[in-house]
Amino acid sequence: MLFCRLSTMTQPANDQFVKGFSAAAPLSICNASIPVLGVDDVGTFRAIYWTNPQINFNLFKALADYQLAHPDEEGMPVNNLYAICRERFLVSSQLTLNSHLTEFEDHELVKTRRHSDGQDCLFIPLPTEALGKLLSELT
Repeated sequence: MLFCRLSTMTQPANDQFVKGFSAAAPLSICNASIPVLGVDDVGTFRAIYWTNPQINFNLFKALADYQLAHPDEEGMPVNNLYAICRERFLVSSQLTLNSHLTEFEDHELVKTRRHSDGQDCLFIPLPTEALGKLLSELT
């Protein structure tokens, strides 16, 4: 049986293996010849982009555009993202948006910060220039 983190192509720690499988099992895909991509690496974002539907990219792009236009802010408030996505017909409810955001957070494409006024804000953990480069490559 083969176990490997798909987002980074790295071998998990022995305690993360499913009980009943040997930690000594060969991990032919998870080897040193595959580069390890960090969360802040544009390659990780690019790889995940190709495995997600177009609607997810449009949501991601809305957040990225906001982040590029407001680099000094703590992030985009969730309510603002919801309003923009409703205007663009990307989501029909807050529940739909939350499911997409959960997908982003699972892949570590988006992180959440608490704004000084107590509101949750979303941000993409990439430097501004890397985020701009990523968007230009993907569009």
